[in-house]
Amino acid sequence: MPTILITGGASGIGAGIAKRLIQTGAQIIIADTQPAQIPGARAQICDVSDESQVQTLIANIETTEGRLDGLVCNAGFMIRKHIAELSLAEWSAVIATNLTSTFLLAKAGEKMLRAAKGAILTIASTRAHMSEPHTESYAASKGGILALTHALAISLGPDIRANVISPRLDRREIHSPQPRRPRPAPRRSCRHRGRHRLPGRLSARPRLQIHNRRRIHRGWRHDAQNDLRGKGGLTQTVFRYI
Repeated sequence: MPTILITGGASGIGAGIAKRLIQTGAQIIIADTQPAQIPGARAQICDVSDESQVQTLIANIETTEGRLDGLVCNAGFMIRKHIAELSLAEWSAVIATNLTSTFLLAKAGEKMLRAAKGAILTIASTRAHMSEPHTESYAASKGGILALTHALAISLGPDIRANVISPRLDRREIHSPQPRRPRPAPRRSCRHRGRHRLPGRLSARPRLQIHNRRRIHRGWRHDAQNDLRGKGGLTQTVFRYI
């Protein structure tokens, strides 16, 4: 029975991933700042932007479960503000939760992941490639996740595989201190497109990212939703991976 840690799994995309993996028989640990109420998963309160809390989390998994086969780095949030109004503290908070947490988790979990020949799956966003107004910190964090995941795949492979998924923005995942401003009509030169991804349709993909043992480019695969072609979309194309 594989043991998989999912960050930000109390709601939204993370919860969808957790429920799907539980159906496959995986043992799931959810780390979140909010209590997770998902049957079959063990929940632990953790701020993954804090190094000491991450170290405690990983130590607890080593003591309780004794192994770690998969790490899903899903925790993240957005602050939508004009750059003139965005403080350095707010910028840093988004980067710490969305990006730095992946570094901290990979560093702390490397020993157990390597022993299990495990996998790291990060959740980026199409906002790394085509942004919306006033999302500088979020876009920067998601672009950083793409680069960090590629580096992890090269550095930790072949023992540990690292892959990234870039879903479209899930509006239910957005936590902004200000009401959402009206969105201007896109110009022809902009790349605003498509529907926003719902957790239920996304969750099929990580199951194969974690479980399949096929090596692709030393473990790396960037799975951007906007790159998907063919019948079935997100759910069907998951069966091509890892």
